Order: sequence, then structure tokens, then C-alpha cells
Amino acid sequence: MGMGKRRNEFTKLNKKDETREVLKQYSENFLNENMYMFLALTIIFYSLWCLEMSNKFKNIMYTIPLVIIIALKYSLNIEKESDGDPVDLIFGDKILIFLTAILAIIMGVILYN
Repeated sequence: MGMGKRRNEFTKLNKKDETREVLKQYSENFLNENMYMFLALTIIFYSLWCLEMSNKFKNIMYTIPLVIIIALKYSLNIEKESDGDPVDLIFGDKILIFLTAILAIIMGVILYN
């Protein structure tokens, strides 16, 4: 989330030539590559956590595709013209709110049943 915000800030400020000092240390490719690397790592670590927890919670593995869909939808929203603020991106997209609510309900049922 932080890399997406930084990348969108970098892109917008570079168009205006009003770059903050810290943004001069980055390139757009660096920010893009790291943003997607962290997205992949998040999915991998969530999947590994689910794998470990599958002995205790049998159906938790079924949440992995939903987490991937949420991550891809968030990534799609980052690519649009926005400032990259995670709160604005999440609460500004009804589909993302719906998917996250579904994940929360499913996780609640799996973990507390």
C-alpha cells in the first residue's frame, strides 16, 4: 500500500515538476517493481499461513482465491489516476468493500465455528 501511494505521488508530482526531496531518490520502475513484489509476497505469506492453519481450520484454504482477487482489485485501483491513499482507494470502491466484507464474514465463520 505504501509503495502504491509513493508511486502515485511520484507520478503526479513529476508531471508538475514539484518533486519532494525524498522522491528524487526513486524511479517509477523501482516503485512499480517493488509494489508488485510486495503484492506477490503478501499473497505468498498469506497462502503459507493458510496452509499452516489448515490443520486447525479445514476450510481456510478456500479464502486464498478471494484474497488474490482483493489484491488484484486494489492493484487495479492503484493504476487508475489517484493519489494512492489506501483509505480513499478502499472506501471509494464499493466492489472492494464488498469483497473485503465477504472475506471478513468467511474468516469469522471459519475461525469461530
